[in-house]
Amino acid sequence: MGGWMSKEVVNAPEQQQMGPYTFDQLVKDLHNELRGDRDEHGNVKNEEKMLKIGRRLLERYMSQEGGWRKYAFGDPKKIKYYRNMVAQGKGWYLLVLVWPEGLQSAIHGHSNANCFVKMLDGELLERRYDTPESLVFEGKPEANGDSAKVMRLIGENRYTKNNVSYMSDDQGLHSMNNDSNSNEAISLHLYFPAFTQCLCFDEETSFVHEGTMVWHTVGGVKTEHFGN
Repeated sequence: MGGWMSKEVVNAPEQQQMGPYTFDQLVKDLHNELRGDRDEHGNVKNEEKMLKIGRRLLERYMSQEGGWRKYAFGDPKKIKYYRNMVAQGKGWYLLVLVWPEGLQSAIHGHSNANCFVKMLDGELLERRYDTPESLVFEGKPEANGDSAKVMRLIGENRYTKNNVSYMSDDQGLHSMNNDSNSNEAISLHLYFPAFTQCLCFDEETSFVHEGTMVWHTVGGVKTEHFGN
């Protein structure tokens, strides 16, 4: 009993002094600690260390603090999910994505980069797929009925508030889906090394095209893509 009382007396003032771990502090710590630079062989420098840093910081932050809300801009028409650029660091960037009800991403890869996703609000259903052994690009002569193959689903995961997930090309491909018919979902995405293009796949044929990511806001300021 005495030990329990001692622990409470020591820890309570410390917690009160520190306060909650804020979103602004998360961004600051990412700037200070995370590096996504590649070496001469195309690999992330100190990758295992960087992965531990990324996961540790995202898991420490609790979405109830609410500092992310100033970046959470959604599509006024609710026909697209919106990518809001929060910050860019040394070889990484951080996005807040807002998913209207019923919307999902294409099946896609990650351009040999690391991807962490933390749920800020709502839920997302992730579907994971095998990467096709050979790539058949849409519009090419070989993209015909003989080469079409249905993508092979290998797993599903549902993520709720404050869950943190990880994805890379070594684990295959995935899509993210807000399958709710009444609630939007909001997620925080940390990518390193940074990239702006990725391969997207048709679920029914496995045909692929290159997708380019756009930002609907940057630092809370609307871009030319907002509302279009």
